[in-house]
Amino acid sequence: MARKSVQFPIPTFLYKYIKTEYGYVDKVVLTHRNVIVSKNISNEEAFAWVRKKEQGRTTITVEAFGNSCRKCYAYMRHIEKEFWGKFMAYVQAAEDNGLFAKDNMTLFLDRYEIGEQDLKIETCKKRWVRREQRAQKQSIQYPQPNA
Repeated sequence: MARKSVQFPIPTFLYKYIKTEYGYVDKVVLTHRNVIVSKNISNEEAFAWVRKKEQGRTTITVEAFGNSCRKCYAYMRHIEKEFWGKFMAYVQAAEDNGLFAKDNMTLFLDRYEIGEQDLKIETCKKRWVRREQRAQKQSIQYPQPNA
């Protein structure tokens, strides 16, 4: 089976992330080891993501054996989860040290040269607030009955 190249649109902030984090130059090469496609991902879901007509998208080349839209989609979703995971950890560490979350959000985005036109700071704040709310809900301690 020969390698096949696919042009795949991704959000510009993810492009800048993989360029900085992984040294993306002209293509991403996927092997059997670094992409596992879930059976839960439908072709329709992957194609809908590709067809989105959003501003701030950049097209990259993804090369893989038996390349498919589902494989590219799974890889990009993985990269997106990794980005947001690092973002949340960075902001949490800064907040734990008494620094302001918003300032550190900007510092994190600057690290990857992600501008306001690529990813709005309001989007980052909303994700942070939702994460904090989820964490508070999960840490609720119920009173123990008196023994």
